Amino acid sequence: MEMNNSLTTQEVLKWASYFLMKEASQYQLEFNQKDVRRWVELLVQDKMGWTRTDLILNSQEHFDQLTKENLSKDLEQLATGMPIQYVIGKENFWGRDFVVTPATLIPRPETEELVQMALDYLTSLDRGRVLEIGVGSGCIGLTLAIEAPQLKYLATDISGEALQVAQQNLEQFSLRNVQLLNSDVWDSIPAGTKFDCIISNPPYIADNEKKYMDASVLSFEPNQALFAEDDGLAIYKRIASRLEEFLVGSGMAFFEIGFQQGSAVKAIFEAVVFCRTVTVIKDMSGLDRMICISQRSQNVKVL
Repeated sequence: MEMNNSLTTQEVLKWASYFLMKEASQYQLEFNQKDVRRWVELLVQDKMGWTRTDLILNSQEHFDQLTKENLSKDLEQLATGMPIQYVIGKENFWGRDFVVTPATLIPRPETEELVQMALDYLTSLDRGRVLEIGVGSGCIGLTLAIEAPQLKYLATDISGEALQVAQQNLEQFSLRNVQLLNSDVWDSIPAGTKFDCIISNPPYIADNEKKYMDASVLSFEPNQALFAEDDGLAIYKRIASRLEEFLVGSGMAFFEIGFQQGSAVKAIFEAVVFCRTVTVIKDMSGLDRMICISQRSQNVKVL
């Protein structure tokens, strides 16, 4: 099926779906037709600067911008299994589009529950400092900084490339209350610095879990941000080892965890914190997803 500039938007979508499926077969990949349709729609929306509503309203219109030349390169990338978020360079999180690249994880909807839990606490503070360990694209820390702007934020990452992406997002949201720092967990954080809140979605997948993971995640998302030694618990242990040193007495900490790690991560933190409660919180699907560390007198809002 040939494509030319006389095609309508609807015809472009049909051609792009056909082209993508044909290209993918060269990589021995078979995509679900529903996914293919969604991907090509997102690609066209991105090219045209459209919303989903715009796409529907313009389905029978002709646009010179929608040509084979300006779509085929991106479709060829999709055909290799590259996630659509990396192809268009963004993903929506908390109602905002964040720049993402293969140097950062793609934000997941369940992480929004971690952000909501932290915001329930942070919006009650008039002042204070927040630390995010492992900022990645910045979807967690920058969202908090936008929603609770009265606080100061330090966001760290071991990856210089990830920090460059976070910097792009910091600039697009014009944030002045966030500092980015290259640090391997605590290594570059000045001794004696205290935070009212510490939050992290660290690498927590064990190497032996690779066989259960989607091929596109393994091939395209940064392994350094996904996998941790010691059955996925290594970074939690490093965070726990100095948590009391950096968290103020009345402070709270929030961590995303793997759905099978609740009891193990809880035990790691309970072994080192003083006069605090460690709570495992389930996500909307009923799976263990977060750890909350609070003063024993504080009430933890369970989602």
